[in-house]
Formats: sequence, C-alpha cells, structure tokens
Amino acid sequence: MFEATSKDNFKDCNICSLDGWQLFTHYLHEDCPENPAYALEVAAKRRCKPLVGRFEESVDGNSVEPDISQTIFADMSASGVLHHPEHADQMLRKTGRFMSSLIKEDINLTATVDDMVVAWSKALQLALDDTAEVSTRQAAVDSLAEFFDTTQGLEVHTDKALGYLHLFLSLYDSLLDDDEDVRNTGAATVSKLLASVAAQDDNTAVRIPLMVPAASHQLLEFLKARYRNFSAFWAEAVQRIIGTQSRPQQLPRFPSPRTSLERLKPEDTTLFVEEKQNLYIDEAKETGIWLEVLFSIDSAAIETETLRKLESWTLEGIDALIETASTEFDGPLGWTSKPEVLTLGVRILHAAHALVYYSRNESLGVDGSGLRTRLKEMLVVGEQSQINGTWMRIIKSFLE
Repeated sequence: MFEATSKDNFKDCNICSLDGWQLFTHYLHEDCPENPAYALEVAAKRRCKPLVGRFEESVDGNSVEPDISQTIFADMSASGVLHHPEHADQMLRKTGRFMSSLIKEDINLTATVDDMVVAWSKALQLALDDTAEVSTRQAAVDSLAEFFDTTQGLEVHTDKALGYLHLFLSLYDSLLDDDEDVRNTGAATVSKLLASVAAQDDNTAVRIPLMVPAASHQLLEFLKARYRNFSAFWAEAVQRIIGTQSRPQQLPRFPSPRTSLERLKPEDTTLFVEEKQNLYIDEAKETGIWLEVLFSIDSAAIETETLRKLESWTLEGIDALIETASTEFDGPLGWTSKPEVLTLGVRILHAAHALVYYSRNESLGVDGSGLRTRLKEMLVVGEQSQINGTWMRIIKSFLE
C-alpha cells in the first residue's frame, strides 16, 4: 500500500485522516539512504509543522478518526506499516516527540488537537496494560517522558483539556508497573513535571527527584487540585474503585458484582496456577487511595447517571456478600481468604462508603438510610460467620 509513497508526498497529507497518520509512520520506517535514527528525528522535527498547518487549514474540519488510537499502536503491525514488534515499540516511543510538536503549535489545545491527544492517550493505556510486553510498557513511558520533557511549562495552560488528564493518568499507571525500570522512568518524569509546574507557579521550593511512592502521591495531589471540577476525573475515580478502569471517552462499565463473586469464590484446582500479571500493585490499597480522590472532587462534577449505576452496583454487591456470609462460615481460611474475593469486597465496601458520604447531599438523591440498613445487617451476619476482619473494620469506620 505504501511502497510507491515518497517523502515528498508526506507534507501534503491531512493528519486528521487515518491515511495521514499511517503515512507518517511509514516514513519513519521506510528504507532510505539516511541513518534510520536520523530519519526518525527528521520525521518528528521537520514534518510535524507542515502537517499541523495542513489540518488546521482543512475545509471540512473533520476531527480525528475514532479508531486512530488503535492505528497508532494496536493495529499497526496488522496494517503492514510495521513488520516487527520492535518497530511498534520504536514508533510508540517516537510519538511523544510528535505529539509535543502538535501541542507547541496549538498551546490552547483546540478541539481537534485535544482529540488527537485523547487518541494518543488511549494507545498509551493499551501499551501500559499489565498484559503488554515489558518492552512495550517501557516504550510507552519513554514516550510520555519525551512528551513532558519537551513541553515543560505548557501543561499549566491545559487544565481544561481532557487529553492531558488521560496522559497524567497513564503516567500514574506507569508508577504501578510490575517492572522497576518502568516505575523509575515514570517517577523521574513526574519529578520533572512537578518541578516545571512549581516554577510556573513561582514556587521557590527546591524540588528533588522523587522516589516511586512519593511520585504517586504527589501526582495524585496535583490531579486533585487541577481536575477537581472534571466529570471525567470523577468517573475515572469511580472506575478505579470498582476495578474497571475505563478508556478515554468511553462510558463507565459496571459488571455484576454478584457474578464476579461467584466466579472468584471457588478454589482454583488447576495444577499450574497462572501467576498474577502485576505483583507490585496492591489493588485493595489502591481502591482506598482512589476513594480519597473521589472525596476531593466537587459534587458539581458528579454524573447523575453514573452515580445511579454505582448505587445499583454497590447494593447488588452488598446483598451478594450478605447472602454468602449467611450460608457459609468464613474464619481465617474461609471464602474471603482468597485475595481476589477480599479485594472485591473491599471495592464494594469502599463504594458504599462513597455513597454514604454522598447521601448527606440531598440533591444527589442517594438512599443513605437503605444503604446503612444493609450495612448494619452485614455487620450482624459478619459477626456470626466470622467474616474477614478487614471488611468489618471498613464498615465500622464510616457507620459508627
């Protein structure tokens, strides 16, 4: 498809189209007499400006194709643009510089450019998934590092941009990666980012390189301050509490907690148990962290439809826990001793905590009394069946 394409044609492409992006990636990897590394730099530095001008002048004003994020990363090898997994990683790594060039051309992030940043953040989230190869995850965080390094000082102007929010969230995810090098790269990037923001805010405090735990905490504090009025940030916190992290511009998902419990509760009798993809992250602890994030977001950012779904999800989950506790004795080696079951229960109860908190605001319409009645019933049943002490402590912490 691209064999007859020359580099001279590249500047005439419309970057808003899928073909424009594919041609850009083809140029990066086509055989040419120049040094391949030099060709990559040329593509990123010299070819971005004509492309930006081209799409800004487009008559039809079409936005980015909805599936461009898949093209950026997930579907490149299938399309024939990339012929080796290392090419995909290399391409992903170079997108950071490409996207920074777009931002510099449009500091206020028009809708089209913001759509492109959102699309790129989707690709990064796919690349940073636990199931991705470590080389791909490293390429994604390297791309983020390159992006934030070359756009230092510009991020203070983008507190109204959805795309930047999801880039920050991808950077946060890199700090939870199973690989130490990925985490350290993410921490170094966060350190530079926050130092840049502090400098823009005339903060004279000395910024030192942050270790991974401190970087995670500081980045979340930064997000809570900047995006406390964003519905997308509130929805993201909800998704991370219930364990169904969403993708940018996708509706929140609420899989049945009863079905999840039935699937997770039976003992695994397979001879070779599949190891958990990420041994670094403590999912129960992360749920509590995002509960605090939820509390920090203004009530004006709450989406009514998502709140109703969260309420239904939580009530179904509590009922499932009560029913199971009523029929099965627990104890130290009982049904809640399985880590996945314990985590699911923590998610349900933290969601209940959030709803009890929201019930104080009558305008939100949360049935606080009915929720408290169910939780008190769970305490009684839990005492009788010696249910996991962690769950009991969580309930008592916000009911009493």
